[in-house]
Amino acid sequence: MREHPIIFSASSVRAIFDGTKTQTRRPLKNKNKCPYGVVGDRLWVRETWKATGLFAWCSIESTKACERFVYKADNTQPDRDKHLKWRPSIHMPRWASRIMLEITDIRLEWLRSITPRDAMHEGFQSTNDFCVAWDSVYSKTKFSWDENPAVRVITFRTE
Repeated sequence: MREHPIIFSASSVRAIFDGTKTQTRRPLKNKNKCPYGVVGDRLWVRETWKATGLFAWCSIESTKACERFVYKADNTQPDRDKHLKWRPSIHMPRWASRIMLEITDIRLEWLRSITPRDAMHEGFQSTNDFCVAWDSVYSKTKFSWDENPAVRVITFRTE
């Protein structure tokens, strides 16, 4: 079993916590190897975060020692820290991740093959809601909803 990073937005993190998100779709960029692993591997979630209080100006390594940080998905930052910048999810180190997911299935399909049930497993109320969210990220790329790209469908459970 190996661990792989995966980025999720704050809304996706909230959906994982409330149990409505158990799937994610990612554009198929490399047909030979899945960068997220295989069934049984684990995904550690990268999300938007920041250090707080006196530690807000520390390096990431210094912040690790005190573990003083908050996550954007929680909406619980202290008022004194609201002016501090969020750290992008892409820069979240493994030790700061609080969510571990186990991959239970990976399959390939066309993006627009998503079913209403799968949209719910993605954390959305409808396929239209999923489409809007997808295009908010990919509309100006070859992976847009209109292009109907091949995607990896990764099903997971929280650990």
